[in-house]
Amino acid sequence: MGSLITPSDLEARSTFYQRMAVLSSAGVGLTDALRNLESNPPGKGYQKPIRSAISAIDGGATLVESLAQLDQRLGQFDLDLL
Repeated sequence: MGSLITPSDLEARSTFYQRMAVLSSAGVGLTDALRNLESNPPGKGYQKPIRSAISAIDGGATLVESLAQLDQRLGQFDLDLL
């Protein structure tokens, strides 16, 4: 059985997407946007996974590949949309 997703988990995920969209619309690059989110994470426990995603992207991974590492914070549906 999977872990329980709480309303605060969904709010943090929504905040993550909203902030990424705003930063992207403002012309901020992908890794810079993620660094911004790392310094001001959208929810508890996001800082370390975002740091890992930045490292993966810097190493040549795509956004989806890097976010897939976020210890199941994002489901397959979310990754498919990206």
